[in-house]
Amino acid sequence: MEKIGEISNQGYEKVDFDLEFPENIEFLGLEKNSTDTNEQPTKEIDSKIEVDIPLNKEGDPYIYEVKSYSRKSFGSLVAQRNQLLKYQTAVEQGMIKGATMEIKGKVDPNLSEWISVAGNAREGGIPDVEIIYDFPLPSGEGYRFLLKEGKGGKGVEFQNENVVASMGLDIERLREEDRERYEKMVSKFGNESRAMEKLKEDEKIIKGIEKATSEGNIIEALSDIRIENASTELQPFLEKPEEIEDIELFTKYEELYQKAINDRFKAIAEEESNER
Repeated sequence: MEKIGEISNQGYEKVDFDLEFPENIEFLGLEKNSTDTNEQPTKEIDSKIEVDIPLNKEGDPYIYEVKSYSRKSFGSLVAQRNQLLKYQTAVEQGMIKGATMEIKGKVDPNLSEWISVAGNAREGGIPDVEIIYDFPLPSGEGYRFLLKEGKGGKGVEFQNENVVASMGLDIERLREEDRERYEKMVSKFGNESRAMEKLKEDEKIIKGIEKATSEGNIIEALSDIRIENASTELQPFLEKPEEIEDIELFTKYEELYQKAINDRFKAIAEEESNER
């Protein structure tokens, strides 16, 4: 519901619950019990089409899915890749205008190769499916960017209008130009100095994301994150967070994971500064 409100407020896309979408589709996918997500899709599958956010693109149905992967990496399961293949087939058959998957959380490093060859020599590629990543910044704002473009650049239009750091604003300019947002940030972090630290951290992470994206290794940068300084209690679950049953322990895991991924993008941004 939050994402629907965000899309509607930005006004770039039209959410339309009255638009008719296909109920099901037959497509070639991966075997359900397969352990190789990179194998050729040869299994005939009849599957329902369920839509998180129905978009109206010039009168045609467009699928927008929003997913969070805090435990299992996106792309690591057959079901996840089959969903992408299902949407690709729906586009090819003219059932929908296109499809976008917006994800947050972990990403399978092997996904990079799978989507990079999409639409070329490999059967079962997903050239028409767009993938957007939503990155949670230290300030609490979400920074969205393209993980994979749809063919011809046709996808969901969006702007990071609420991300202060991406707008080139520091805390002083924010105080002058957007008093309401300034007061919210200062209230959230306790004082102006702390709020300024968060904005600077946001800015560095965004620069790291932009560098990794421009160099074509953004999926690698998002993958294989190593958590350091984990407690003895958390150590056994670092490679299998899906087995954590205690909510407090899982919250600690998520905090350490986010710190590790923040540090990675800050390091990438530092590399750019050193290159200059």
